[in-house]
Amino acid sequence: MTIAFPEWFSQPYFYDKLTDREEAEVEIFAKVKDLMDAEFNSEESYPIQKQQVAVLAKADKGYPAAGKDGQ
Repeated sequence: MTIAFPEWFSQPYFYDKLTDREEAEVEIFAKVKDLMDAEFNSEESYPIQKQQVAVLAKADKGYPAAGKDGQ
């Protein structure tokens, strides 16, 4: 499963342009990131705690899973 915003798939070389800091792609990414951050910071967004997300992100990158204190 792949999850991304429409421009990521529909615009050829979007990621390359983003990493090259092309103005249009950076603006699109900034707007999408702001929306995602606002949703994540919403108490209603999802019943998972921010600390749990950090643990999952570390585990996904091959880091050892954090202990019960999140460290």
